[in-house]
Amino acid sequence: MRWLPIAAAVCLLSAPAARAASDAPPLSPLQAAQLQAVCSRCHARPDSGAPLMGDGAAWAERNAAGFAVLLRHTVDGWRTMPPLGICGSCSEADLRVLVAIVSGLPDPQAAR
Repeated sequence: MRWLPIAAAVCLLSAPAARAASDAPPLSPLQAAQLQAVCSRCHARPDSGAPLMGDGAAWAERNAAGFAVLLRHTVDGWRTMPPLGICGSCSEADLRVLVAIVSGLPDPQAAR
């Protein structure tokens, strides 16, 4: 059953509701491992209560607040989202990429 969250994350990221692959920020090998080991624990499990990766409807209201708010909620914690998304080893750059991937909202600093 360990593979289930990883498989779900891969399926959700490739779902039509997800952003086109060309729009997604590139993941380093470390970030890909963080996405699978940390983010997918909740964001690829329908029973977790967290909005699922690739589910545009679940992210619409959250994304309306903007990338900076989502990043702040990830860093500080928000409701059931633990601080740093329980990724104590994630750098700011890692968190920016992971928030963009999970939420489907592009990082405004990535265009700089």
